[in-house]
Amino acid sequence: MGKKIERQTFKIGDQVFWESQAAGSWTRKEGVVHRVIPAGQHCHLTDYEMDRFSCQVDSSFPRDHENYLVVVWFTSTRKSKIYRPVVSRLKKV
Repeated sequence: MGKKIERQTFKIGDQVFWESQAAGSWTRKEGVVHRVIPAGQHCHLTDYEMDRFSCQVDSSFPRDHENYLVVVWFTSTRKSKIYRPVVSRLKKV
């Protein structure tokens, strides 16, 4: 039998971070939980989210566990980004 993974749960407004890897380097991302997506549901972005944020979200498939949309805020003139990170990599700040 496989070992069950215990996932930490988060709520809207929690500050979280995770590391992602691309092109051979790791990047730490830090943001705020914007929305909780229940297990089995698609992650459809609202018009507000599409307009306000640069979307880095693959919403084409549901996940079998609760997952989260996280906003990474920018203070410059760039749009803030919204992500749907891998839950097992999320940690509270």
